[in-house]
Amino acid sequence: GLVPASLVGSLLSFLVPDQALQGLLAALAIGAAILAALPAPGEGASGPRAVRPLHGLLLGATLGLVCGALGQGGSFLLVPAMIAVLRIPTRTALGSNLVLVLASSAAGFLGKCSTGQVPWGPALAVAVGAAVGAQVGSLFSHRTAPRHLRWALSVVVGLIGIALGVGTFSART
Repeated sequence: GLVPASLVGSLLSFLVPDQALQGLLAALAIGAAILAALPAPGEGASGPRAVRPLHGLLLGATLGLVCGALGQGGSFLLVPAMIAVLRIPTRTALGSNLVLVLASSAAGFLGKCSTGQVPWGPALAVAVGAAVGAQVGSLFSHRTAPRHLRWALSVVVGLIGIALGVGTFSART
């Protein structure tokens, strides 16, 4: 569900005005921040939980369509959704997310490229910075309690959502 829906969302996103996409991204980021801040079901548990395949498919397809349209791999939405909706332990959700986002991002990237929505210079600069940052972040993740990881995700995503929302509102006036 996630990968094909990401491709479809990215292909159709050029039909949606930029301000609408930015406003949706802001709203979803704030919602994801709130969801990430909530206590995780079964906090402290490790290993995968039994997930109903239909639930995973529906969640993946829904988030894939939205994230593909927004040009997101989906990490900021997938992690809180896997924890709260699918009841997957925090560390398992964070690890599983990496594979899911890789596949979702590749599909979304193909769709965005085919519709001319990728500014190559900034995209490559951010990719290099993100690769370095991910290595540093993974070192801290192993030593950090799951609830602190969720709170860090909540704060960062929430602040980005607020900044996007302010930018969207300012652009309309």
